[in-house]
Amino acid sequence: MKSPTSIAAAFVVSAFTVQSVQAALDIQIEFFADPDPALLPFFEDAAATWETLLVDHQDGFVTDTLLNSSAVAGTELSTVNVSVGFGEIDGPGGDSGTSILSGVVVDASGYLLASDVIVIFDQADLPGLVDSDLFDDAVRHVLAHALGFGGAIWIVNEVYVIDSGEFLGANATAVWNTTFGQPGTPDVELDGPGTIADDHWNDFDSSIIDDEGRPLEFELMTGFLAPLPGTTDTFISDLTLGSFQDIGYLAPIPEPASFGLLAGVSLLLRRRNWRQRRPISHHKRAFGARQKY
Repeated sequence: MKSPTSIAAAFVVSAFTVQSVQAALDIQIEFFADPDPALLPFFEDAAATWETLLVDHQDGFVTDTLLNSSAVAGTELSTVNVSVGFGEIDGPGGDSGTSILSGVVVDASGYLLASDVIVIFDQADLPGLVDSDLFDDAVRHVLAHALGFGGAIWIVNEVYVIDSGEFLGANATAVWNTTFGQPGTPDVELDGPGTIADDHWNDFDSSIIDDEGRPLEFELMTGFLAPLPGTTDTFISDLTLGSFQDIGYLAPIPEPASFGLLAGVSLLLRRRNWRQRRPISHHKRAFGARQKY
């Protein structure tokens, strides 16, 4: 069993709940105070995205609980509780959001899984993200950290060693070698402002592309928000899905054609039902959504 070391404790008190689409993996998003109603669809979409892609935990039978986990030993972990607040982090243009583990479980297969997480978005960055039509990507990115991408969950599940710059999980490595055609293990960012290092894919080389011709630098889980040229969206790669498999999620990697159709339908629905989107110039904004440990 992995060693549950170096996970910071925190307490959660929530006031307002967003119900996501029912799924085997149920992401419950609560707010410390009533949010701007215009922001709610972003969180609903982010929860639905990850519920669809991750599906469930591979095991999820809780044998032990750590920190202030709301889960109960002897039951299946199906709900991840995410409590969201808006406050001050480092001002405009820096870290846009951060996540802090407040509850962890150990399952029967030895995976350490997030059960309760606090997420804080920098109030100073909200206007720019919303006006630039980038807030949907920002919420999906930070929610991925809340579910276990990077930080403590990588370390305690023994798929990453701090400051190594190499992700060690077998599933992500298989994608790195095949879909991206790269040798060795996936590269993790070691530089960048704020809390970029050790928690994101390294997007230093624009020649690293997947089998659909998409450069890694435009992937959702790099440390910088960079939409694919000609679009307003980043993409979620099989590399990211493989990394979630390596930390205990059931994250089927779909066939490119079927996933492209699904993603296209989802994107079309979001654009029609929620807001009129507009093109933006290609630029990067630091996410810095590090899971504290």
